[in-house]
Amino acid sequence: MKVTKMGILIAVVALIWAHAFSPIPANAAEGTQQLQAGQAVGQNGAMLDVPIMLKSNGEVTALQLQLDYDRDAFALIEVKKGRGLASSFEVLSNLDNGKVVIGSIDSSIADGLREVAVASFRIKADAPDGKYAIKLTNTAFTDREARNLSSQFRLVDGSITVGAGNGDDGGGNNNGDGDSEGGGETSASPGSEPTVELDAQALVNGKTAQIGKAVTSQVRGKTKTTVTVDSQRAANLLAMEADKAQLTLPMPAPSDVNFVVLDGQLLQLMEQKQVVIEMRTDNASYTLTAEQLRIAALAEQWGEAVNLQDMQIQIEISLPSKETTAAFEESASEVGFTLLTSPVQFTVQAVYDSQTKEITDFPAYVERGIALPQGTNPTLASTVVILEPDGSVRHVPTRIIDDEGTYYALASSLTNSVYAVISHQQAFQDMDGHWSQTVVDDLSSRMVLSGTSKSRFQPDRPITRAEFAAILVRALGLKQESGSSSFTDVAAESWYSEAVRTASEYSLINGFEDQTFRPADNVTREQAMVMLANAMPLTGLTAGLSVETTPFHGLDVFTDAANTSDWARNGVARSLQAELVSGRSSAELAPQANVTRAETAAMVWRLLERSGLI
Repeated sequence: MKVTKMGILIAVVALIWAHAFSPIPANAAEGTQQLQAGQAVGQNGAMLDVPIMLKSNGEVTALQLQLDYDRDAFALIEVKKGRGLASSFEVLSNLDNGKVVIGSIDSSIADGLREVAVASFRIKADAPDGKYAIKLTNTAFTDREARNLSSQFRLVDGSITVGAGNGDDGGGNNNGDGDSEGGGETSASPGSEPTVELDAQALVNGKTAQIGKAVTSQVRGKTKTTVTVDSQRAANLLAMEADKAQLTLPMPAPSDVNFVVLDGQLLQLMEQKQVVIEMRTDNASYTLTAEQLRIAALAEQWGEAVNLQDMQIQIEISLPSKETTAAFEESASEVGFTLLTSPVQFTVQAVYDSQTKEITDFPAYVERGIALPQGTNPTLASTVVILEPDGSVRHVPTRIIDDEGTYYALASSLTNSVYAVISHQQAFQDMDGHWSQTVVDDLSSRMVLSGTSKSRFQPDRPITRAEFAAILVRALGLKQESGSSSFTDVAAESWYSEAVRTASEYSLINGFEDQTFRPADNVTREQAMVMLANAMPLTGLTAGLSVETTPFHGLDVFTDAANTSDWARNGVARSLQAELVSGRSSAELAPQANVTRAETAAMVWRLLERSGLI
């Protein structure tokens, strides 16, 4: 069946090429879309890859081209399928004459800048030093209706430079007409690999605008794309929008390593206007506010008067190293979960005066999205986990959304790291038919809850203060840090010491007047409600709540409300208003009663769900 489809495809392209129009010479088309070859530099005998990039509006189903090059200097060894093509596409080539056919019977090439093919050349041993053109000729572009689209496309030639010369003629692009038209440039430097430069597009509150330059290159076997934001252009665009505008920066081509670069002065303006920055690749997204990057605090790290215009902020989404991926796979084997996606690394760093400082922590949740592979059952996605330096993993709050047929796992976290979507199905025998079974199963699959054994959860057993604090910390996806505790009865070697220390640092818990935490005591309902209320500012759940100053607001419906301790009344009222907790009955609050493991699961699940984190 595959051969038949390609036969039809070749016949369609050949028919259109032969009868519908005359072959277009290189650089003759004047449309806004373009087909371009990259550049490469190498020595005699070297193998070089030259990418063929298509920038289109998403209508192209098939295209044909012919590579014109100096056959005395180079041998065309192979033409491979590009990373920007869907699985339904095929690439056929004739290495003798350089003709290439790319197409699919039932799909179109996605819009934007896409790598559609990679031409592999070998530099002949006797090739003289110099810069040689790689021309694109005899091109044909068709859509699903077999219509000729060629007049819409501009052709941009590439080049291969042999020897030590950089081949830079200073003339912008290398298409022979001396006119770069602001988006067809290619460049090369000594020892570099193929590079393509284009205009970068952005969405400002959904409106498309040019925002800067995008450069795609090959670096040590990996594809790297960098979008550099033009500060003045971005400032002008944002000046026309109200505060809290959304600036979406889509990467123009699928790459292993993706950067968005902007300067500190622009970031300061964005902070003042409360701009939301969203970086999007073909399989991931990174959304954060300019305020979360805290430009003033960043500048202070250099301890001098910093010229913000000279500071670079680099936001990165990339594939991690092979070693990191292997560590993730090892953890999956040890813990018993399945990786549904490849790991993705999210990084933010500031560069100034030849020094780089990484931003690893944020004052509020930052959202990262990872696309599930096509065909994946979204119900199998349990959560997103972070790989810790010691090889362990931790859950971060995750929700699954459907974005026009592609499912994304949206993870909210306070730290940068390497992330992956996992499947981790967990159930306990003693939960069948229990009122809390759904939430216990969910939080267990997210690795927030653990059983008292592999098969038992014991939902009606009371829970200790240490256990409650640990569950709350895990549910919020907080990174646990080691160190001494401020509580006199929390030993550093205890299993809960890091969780209690972390909960204290985030002001989730309070101790007693004698500086103890009393970790082994059962947690009471009022204590649990106060801890939940303390977590609400972190999750953003306080927005929209209107708890009155009177300590009994919301409590007067319960006949035993007077049993609530004075110190706990405001926290209890906030938890009730947020509907994280309800009474033991319509009339009984039972603030001094112990909390069960099942009630803990329900409370914590509601905190995440009401906060929009799961």
